Amino acid sequence: MRTLSHDSQHSESVPYWRHEIRVKQFFTMAVDWKSVNQSLNRVADALSANPLFDHFEAVERFREEGDLEKANELLDELYDFCDEMRIWVG
Repeated sequence: MRTLSHDSQHSESVPYWRHEIRVKQFFTMAVDWKSVNQSLNRVADALSANPLFDHFEAVERFREEGDLEKANELLDELYDFCDEMRIWVG
């Protein structure tokens, strides 16, 4: 939480995060292509159902991927987008 101070005697607390998307429950510890792909498809389904992600161009690439390294790159893109849009990933 950030605190914005108008002057030294008054302060107002304003939460940084404005929105939230819950996708972490779809993450997997498995490393095989099929499990990673299923995990990414569940994440893509959640993102596609939320209008906040209408302009997140990587959503469809989530559906095509199953390689763990590339999946992590996609998640990095997701977190960058969410940071920019002030969306908490839970």
